[in-house]
Order: sequence, then structure tokens, then C-alpha cells
Amino acid sequence: MALALAERRSGQITIISACPAFRALLGCEAVEGRPLDALAPPHEAGRLQVLIERSLQGRRPGRMDRFLRTDQRPDGSHIWAFPVEWGAGGAEQVILQVLPVGRSHHLTSHSEMLFDHLGQISSGLLYVYDVVERRTRYMHPQLAESLGLSPTGAGLAEVQHRLHPDDQQVLQRHLEEMSGLSDHEVCEAQLRLLGAEGDWRIVQSRARVFSRTPDGAVRRVVGVASDVTAAVVQATALARAKEDVARAELDERRRIGRELHDSTAQHLVAIGLSLAALERRAVFDESHQTILRDIRNAISAAHREIRTFSFMLHPPQAGGRDLVERLRVFADGFGRRASLRISVEVAGQPRGATSAMESTLFRIFQEALMNVHRHTSARSVRVLLNYVGSEVSLLVEDDGGAPPNGRTPAVDDETGVGISSMRGRLIELGGRLDLEPGDDGLRLRARLPLQARPSEIKPARRPRRVAGEERSFAPRRLGLDAERAPPRLA
Repeated sequence: MALALAERRSGQITIISACPAFRALLGCEAVEGRPLDALAPPHEAGRLQVLIERSLQGRRPGRMDRFLRTDQRPDGSHIWAFPVEWGAGGAEQVILQVLPVGRSHHLTSHSEMLFDHLGQISSGLLYVYDVVERRTRYMHPQLAESLGLSPTGAGLAEVQHRLHPDDQQVLQRHLEEMSGLSDHEVCEAQLRLLGAEGDWRIVQSRARVFSRTPDGAVRRVVGVASDVTAAVVQATALARAKEDVARAELDERRRIGRELHDSTAQHLVAIGLSLAALERRAVFDESHQTILRDIRNAISAAHREIRTFSFMLHPPQAGGRDLVERLRVFADGFGRRASLRISVEVAGQPRGATSAMESTLFRIFQEALMNVHRHTSARSVRVLLNYVGSEVSLLVEDDGGAPPNGRTPAVDDETGVGISSMRGRLIELGGRLDLEPGDDGLRLRARLPLQARPSEIKPARRPRRVAGEERSFAPRRLGLDAERAPPRLA
């Protein structure tokens, strides 16, 4: 059996790696980096290119018969093309497997040599898992060494012995997904495995069908295992840093709110009292009275503004309250201070939102109301928290009329920090911000994707049954024996 890896990049198909049997079949010692038409007769190269193009386009294996017929081999060979998922930089790759007529699909030392080479250029390290026998048939030497397993194959019990106890169900689901894959599907999982040096390694596995039994069930899968420990540790540290920044931001907002309420507001009260005392002790003519009224009005407006800002920065504690109640409590307090009628409505069943998502929506709600108060002449605001499909959205619509310049602001305008801050909060969680004209003012909509509930996750589709040459029998579901479970962590 001869194996090679071909790559299509910018319409050009070249051979990236090949085992000795493949090179011998083509009669070339150096095939790496060479196009197909330089390695085979024009007619055969054209047929092979069509096979690869169809396999890549359909994202499923394809086969061509009577490849490279000669006087010694009048029937030629079967050649298979298996599309793979680890091509980088826009490249698309396929594994080419050439079988003599009458030979079945199986792994040999030549294919293992090819996989060793492929493992060095892929985004991870390759392995082949036998679903029927419940053991690996091949594992890249570097992957096997890092996990303390044999590169020639390891049984399921050996893998389980190195698996973190809390990940047993994750492994079982991953194996069940493998047995139910269709040709174009890829299943993936993240597992914690005990490394050869006694440390826990986080391994991400991605696999697709490599061969089937005559009745169409999965027999073997080929996969890529990547050590993502460093990436996960960095992501965890980044998440903690974000939490620390958010906590520091909240503390600072509360401190500023308290200072405004306890200090600045009291100074304004003192100024008002001093002005009243001055009016009692001095005689002012009519022109002075106009100036005094302006001063009193300015002090009153500043006092209301301080109270509004103070409430926004340091609202009542929301311990034990859900997001809807927090929105309504804040809307009630802010509305009284800013002379706004704010209605809060909820559509759909609240679900799937994390605490980070709820905090983000609450902050956007606060910022949106402050923008309405500062930049519009609105009298009322309508707020809708909508749980629909796979997302939650927050709609804030005012009746402040069209913008002064007649142009609706865009989310990427560099006009201030309010909109950009809201947009940045949403992007961090995979959401987006939209601004559009409303019926009587401006409409702001923040969207965030919801986390799927277990009942909403669809199981892997069962494979389509085709000709017996492409498939072979494999159990539909795999169980993990209790006696094979690893010991609990100390």
C-alpha cells in the first residue's frame, strides 16, 4: 500500500509528503513539492486531479480504479483520496492511498512512516483509532512519548488509566461521536491526560472517518491530537485578569459615585445655603436678581446631574437579584432622577446567560440610559430583554427624535468612549452592537450568543450506507467498563 499527502493551494495541487512505496509506484525519488503533471503521465495526472478536486469539493472520500496500468499490471491499482482538516493558510489537503487490486484497506509500516511525516507539518500529532477493537492502531511517536503510551498502539484501558477521573464521560461521548460520524464530519473533544512526567496535559482531539466496514459503520478514524495546555492556562489567566479588571472598574465606579454623593453634592448644598444667606444680608436690584436666578438654576441643575451620575456609578446593591430585577430597579431609580419614563419588558424564557454576560448587558443598559439622558431630549425609553433562539438581545429605544445632524451614529465612529466601550464588551463575549433609527428616536440593540443546554445539543448523525467496499462493521455505541476506570486522584 502506498500513501502520500497532496495539497491544493491557489488551484495548484502538489505532493507534500510520500512514503517509499508511493515514490516507487511513480518511479520518482523526489516527489515532495512537485505538481501532479510532473509525476505522472498527463492522462493519469488529469484523472488524479479530478479525483482530488471532487473529494475536496464534496468533503468526502473518493476512489478511482485502473490507476497507472502497465503491461505488468494490466488492471492498475485502486487509489483513494481522503480529505483532511489540518491544512493551514488556506490550503486544502488529502491523503492519497494506492492499493493493488484485491487488497483491503489497512495500515502498514509504510503508512505509519507517512503519518510520522504528516505529524510534523500538521497543527497536531496524528493518531489512528480502531473503533471495533477499541485501541489505537497508530500514534505519532512524539504524542506517545508525551503521554507515556506505545506508538504502535494502546488499548482503551491504557488511555483511561491516564485520563482525569472527571473526564470519563467526555471520553465516552467522544468515542460515541466517532462511531456515528458521517464522511464529511469532524468530532472533537478536550481531555486531561496524565503525561509521562506526572503532570496533567490538556489534549484536544479532532477526528474523522478513515475506513468503514462493508455494512457502512465506522471501523477506524484518523485524528489530530494537540497539546493545548499552555493555551488553556493562558486563557484561564486572561479570564482571571479580566475579572480582576472588571472588579477594579466596579470598585472605582462605586468610589467615584460615593465621592460625588458625599462630597461634591454637599458642596453644592453649601453653595446654595451661602447664596441664600447673601440674599438676606444684601439688597440687589432687578438686574442682579436675574443673575441670582441663573446661579440658583445652575446649582439645582448641577445637583440633579450629580445625583443622577452618582446613582449610575453606585446603584443599590443587587445581591440575589436576577438580571431582569436589576434592570427594573435601576430603571426605576434612574428614571426618577433623570425625569425619564423607562419601561422594561422581557420576551422569552431567561436561560443560558452566564454571570459575565448578564454583567455586560447591565453595563450596556446603564451606559445607554446615560447617553439618552445626556445627549437627547427624550421623555421615555423602552427596554426589551429578548431571549430568542440561540441568542439574548437587549433593545434600548428612546423617543428623543432624530440626531441633530440627521445622521444615525455608527458603532465604529470615533466620537467618544461610550459606544466603543459597549461594543468592546460585546466583542469579548462573541456578541455585537447595532445602532439604527427608531420610530421616534434612536434604537440600540446588543446581541450575545447563549450557551446551549444539554437537551439542545444534537447527537452526531448516523453514516449513510453505501457500497461495501467503503465501509465495515463497528458498534454503534461504546461502553466504558467500571473495572477500567482509573484510580481517583490523591
